Amino acid sequence: VPAPGTAGRYAGIEPHPTFQIGGDLRLMYYQPIDSDTLGRDSAFFPMQADLYLAVRPYNPPVQNEGRLTLLLNTGFLGAREEKFDGIADRFFVREYYAMYHDLPYQLYVRAGRFLPAFGWKTDDHTPFVRQGQRILSQTLDHEGQVTGVEVGINPNYVYAHLSVFNSPDLPMTVSNFDSAGVDPFFTVDGAYGTALAAGWRDLAWHAGGSLIYGHQGERDKDGLTIGGYDQIAWSVEWAVNFDVIAGATDLPLTYIGQYVLNHRFPEAGRNTLGLAAMHQVDYLIARGLNALVRYDWADPDAELKFDSVHRVSAGFDWHPYTFAEVDLRYRHNWTNSEERFDSGRDEIVLILHGWY
Repeated sequence: VPAPGTAGRYAGIEPHPTFQIGGDLRLMYYQPIDSDTLGRDSAFFPMQADLYLAVRPYNPPVQNEGRLTLLLNTGFLGAREEKFDGIADRFFVREYYAMYHDLPYQLYVRAGRFLPAFGWKTDDHTPFVRQGQRILSQTLDHEGQVTGVEVGINPNYVYAHLSVFNSPDLPMTVSNFDSAGVDPFFTVDGAYGTALAAGWRDLAWHAGGSLIYGHQGERDKDGLTIGGYDQIAWSVEWAVNFDVIAGATDLPLTYIGQYVLNHRFPEAGRNTLGLAAMHQVDYLIARGLNALVRYDWADPDAELKFDSVHRVSAGFDWHPYTFAEVDLRYRHNWTNSEERFDSGRDEIVLILHGWY
């Protein structure tokens, strides 16, 4: 039997190489069913092109005694509509951090720029439990990274992640560096926050909870004074793996869900409570081919009527070969019960994804 931590133990894969490089490219075709209703035209465009670099300056041959990894994730950002003045404005830095890890009980600590742990992190960043939840002016995906310190542990089934951070108002792009008075690394008005995620991840089921708190002080922006606020978001997330529960019976069905409460407490004006939920069922048709159905719902302000939004998505994830994915979704959107069967807001999304 090959020794732990050696390439022979992992089918020839070196578990902790000194240097690593990777890439990630996503292309999207977007087709609205009714362009006039949505005010959007069909488009084919690059969503993102990422480059991953990692080096381990401290990389001992023994396992579970600690090693140091330095990581940088940078690349270019695309958009369905032209929103950039030039190629330099598309350049961004998503993550960079130093992480000390490979410790007993999968304990780790990292410092730098990262996305705090909160709920399910989906490959499709459009669920309302992700994209619709703004903490310190940013969504919880894509451009919602923060600068801080995080510690985590995952001894088999139990897991926990705790972070404290300073949050920028704007994504870390070249254009934001050039803007007068804008620092994408740190805000000058004392914005800060903390996040906690913990739970139990079993083979047959998963149950967890997340909390994220943010404080944003009063600030000046474009000649206007914007009031400060505090914000607390709570989340409960779960999953059921029916294939494990069924045992000998072949039932490759998985269900995941999440429910979010997002409280906002401004210094001036009334407090608000936003709600969001996600339910997704996946069925493995064959190796590399997965069918899914997902329902997303959000109510941005629980006190207002007729502001809730709904979406039902159905589609397929196909992996024709290693490091390649074709993701096809049909999304049915509506805002109130009268529009429940109206297809005017529907969309077709095709994503071509390659990585290495």
